[in-house]
Parts: sequence; structure tokens; C-alpha cells
Amino acid sequence: MKNLFYFILLLFVMTACSDNGKSYPPTPAADIIISTDKIEIMADGLDRANIEIQVYDSEGNQLTKTVTLYVNQAIWSNEYFATTVAGNYTIYAQVDGIQSNIITIQAKKTNVKDLTLTNFAGKGILVINKNGINEYKIESIGNLYSEMKKILGKYFAKKSKTKKIKKDIRIEFRGTYDEYIKSKKSVKRVDENTQTYQFLIYNYGGGGYTSVATQKVYGSADSSCLIFVESASDTVENVDWDLIGAYFDNNIYSQMTSAFGEPTDIDSNGKIILFYSDLGNEYFGFFDPNDYGSGNNMEILYMNCGISDYGYPPNSEEMMSTMAHEFQHLINFGSRLTSGKTEMAVWMDEGLAVSAEHYISNSAREMYVDVMVADDGEKIRNGYPLTYFDYEDDGESYALAYTFMQYCKNQYSQKEVLFKNLINHQYGDYRGLVELMNDSNNEFATFEDIVVGYKIANMVNGNGIYGYGDDRNIFNFTNSNAVKGPTERFVGYMSGGGAVYYVTDIEYLEEFQPSGEGENIVFYIINAD
Repeated sequence: MKNLFYFILLLFVMTACSDNGKSYPPTPAADIIISTDKIEIMADGLDRANIEIQVYDSEGNQLTKTVTLYVNQAIWSNEYFATTVAGNYTIYAQVDGIQSNIITIQAKKTNVKDLTLTNFAGKGILVINKNGINEYKIESIGNLYSEMKKILGKYFAKKSKTKKIKKDIRIEFRGTYDEYIKSKKSVKRVDENTQTYQFLIYNYGGGGYTSVATQKVYGSADSSCLIFVESASDTVENVDWDLIGAYFDNNIYSQMTSAFGEPTDIDSNGKIILFYSDLGNEYFGFFDPNDYGSGNNMEILYMNCGISDYGYPPNSEEMMSTMAHEFQHLINFGSRLTSGKTEMAVWMDEGLAVSAEHYISNSAREMYVDVMVADDGEKIRNGYPLTYFDYEDDGESYALAYTFMQYCKNQYSQKEVLFKNLINHQYGDYRGLVELMNDSNNEFATFEDIVVGYKIANMVNGNGIYGYGDDRNIFNFTNSNAVKGPTERFVGYMSGGGAVYYVTDIEYLEEFQPSGEGENIVFYIINAD
């Protein structure tokens, strides 16, 4: 640490006394006192603690003297202290062989921040990974993991036993913008007069397309959608397709285009195709971006009519909401592709898709609210990532993406307008979100600011940036498992947007100094107001 310091004495001009031309020796110092305006600073080289030095003679008169100031026993050159190295620093001064009192200043790492909250009892540490990039890059939380494990002991874990049907699957776009432009045709493939059609479904297990014979069950010149059903399916005759088609036309299409934007029309028929086929029992439906340039070459949503026995016939609430979910994917991808932008980050795209379900139904998606509340697999409380989306989990990725997007919507000054603005933004990742949120509220200057606000809102359900605004009664997670402390399953590592909460009154938090943590790990020491 010696290289932090260099030698310049603090010089205080001495005023000499004279009487009839005679000089007297300087008055010796009898006492020296130092004080500071801060005992804690950030170790960023900018935050500073000002140091005041007072020297007195034996009669209590203040003197002007040459004083030497020491920091950790090395001579210090300024009347303030600042550093880029975290730690505790002892400071004192000397003059005429007399040493002052000692003060201690703690320089905290820039990734350790204090936060005072109302509606919060006790003390705690919120640890987050502030990385907003859509990647699975795990980082250690450092020494806090081992220390808290020793102090708090272990929790007992529960296992999730319920198998859930996935909302959809993510299909990678295999083409490019140039290929899309070259293959774009204005010929109508399907319109309201088409009664039967052979649709293609890509075999993502073995490659290649399978052709499926269908028949039209809904659609007219005035409708926004056309519904085709696999001819071999027994649902052709057993479902009220007019009800489903009218719901899409009168509710989903009109509201979605207002909040999320207009869909493309690559086949010039002015229609969205809803293609119902038996897709197995793994997911409700999907959108295939490869229909832009290959495949069916049209705006089409693939809907599963093979899960009626599981309680999800085509006219069930969950299947109806899936239409809005997949329609958001179509609007999002088509808009960004045709304007030459990159695909939106998966976690943001899915957050918008579940938000589309919420928007159309005007109600919370209880399936994912319940995931947050129960956290049966103990993944969320153990730092499950926000920015890396896993379609094979039990709904945790959807739950986090959805509630995070709802938090952002409620903090955004124009509410649902955020959705369309995100789709239209140059950046389809966290950078676009930060720009929009910061334009709305300057408290959201970084992705870290937004994530911290969201995580604390889940913990305290408060007002302002630490709450869900008008939806705070819907998204109330203060007593949920998602915001409880980590369990024995937590191994001390987190990926982007992950967080763990340690809520405790232990004195360890007072002097906490992290070490060994990853570059994106940030610690918030939380105190009650």
C-alpha cells in the first residue's frame, strides 16, 4: 500500500512574535486534535473525507504549526483522504513530538452500497449479479457465501414434484435478413377462400419438414385471422372455432397492435394464420421465425390441439392466452427483422410475451405469480438468473421475466407504451431497456439500478421505485419463498440478474468487506429507516 502515498509535509505558516526588535522562540504545542467529516467513504478515488487539524498551546490557545499527517503510519500529503483500495485506515498527526488522537476511516468497495428502506425491519444484504447480457456466465459472491453459511447454518430444501406443460419453445432463426428479402413474395398462399392446405412443421429433433393436411374452420374477408386445424385431429368437430376466432379478432388483434405494434404481412393476405395441430404434451404452442424466408412463408402461429386430456382444450383460458403470447413473438420478430434490427434478447422477448397475456386478459398470470410465491424448486431464492432463459425449468424463467417486465411497465411513465418502444428500439437487449427507463426516471441510470429496484420491490412491496405501483396488490411477494434466504442448494455463484437475500441482524454486516467476488457482483447493505 506504500505506493499510494508520497511525502509532502503539510506546512502551516508560523507567525513570529517580536517585541522591540527582539525575537522569541515559537510557542511549543501542548495538544493536537484531528477530526473528519466522514468515517466511511467509497473506495473509488473520488469520494473523500476532509480532515481538520487543530493545534493548541498549554493555555488552550490555537497555534499555527508545521504538522505531519499519517495514514496507516505513512506520511500523507493532503488535508483530505481518498483511495481506490478498500479497507480500514488509521489516521493521526504529529507536531513538536506530540501525537494527536487517532481516527479510523473505512473505505468501502464500490460494489458495497448502503441502502435505507421504509417498510423494512432489521438488517440485510441483497446480493445481485448486475450483468444484463443474455448469457450463462456464473460468478462467485466471494467470501460472503462461506461466512453466511457458517453464521446462519443450513436450510432444508424441498423438491418440486409437479410436472408443468411449457408455454412454448424457442426456435432459432436459421436465416438472415438478406435471405428473407430475397425470398419475399407477394403471392397469397392462403386466404379466406382457401378451404384446405398442406402446412409445414419443422422437425427440430431430426431435421426437415413434415407436411400436415388441414382444413379451414374459421375466417372471412373481414377477419384478422384464419384458423386451420389438422384434418386428422378429432378436435375439428368438437370445438367452437367461431368463438376462438372472434376472440382473436376482437380482443387480441386490436389490443395487441395498439400496445405492441402492427404485424408484418409477408404474404400480402392481411391475415394471421392460427394452425392447430397435435404437438404432443410438452408445450401449448410456438412461433417459428423461419417462416420468414422459408417454411410456410407467412405469418403463422402453431397451436397445440393435442392436450385437451390434460385440461387444455383449444378454447381453454390458457390456450386462448397462448395466442396473445405467440402473437407478441410474431410482432416482435417480424418488426425487428424487417427493419434490419437484431433479434430481441430471449428473456426480454418472453417477458413481453407473458405481459401480452396479462394485457389482453387484464389480469395477472397466476401460473407464474404462483411460481414466485412457492418457488418449489428453490431456484429463485438461490440466485436463479433473470437474463438467461431456460425453457427446461419449471416456469422460473417465465416468472422472473414476466414479473420483471411488469415492474418496469409500472415504473415507466407511459406504462404499456414501454412494450412497443422496446420492440422498436435500436437495441434489443438490456441497453434499450436502460435507455427507455432512464428517459422516464433518472433513478434508473443503469441496468443495476433497475434490477435492484425490482428485487427490493419483491422484498418490501413499497412505494416509488421499490414497488409495483398500481399493481402492488397483485405482485406482492413479501412473504413468498422467492425472497427468503438461500438454502443449502445455493453454491455461492450467480448468473446475470440473479439475486440472493440475507436478512439478519447479525453484527457481521457492520464491518462486511467482500473478497473473491466476480466483477458483476454487487452488495447492498439494507437498513431500516
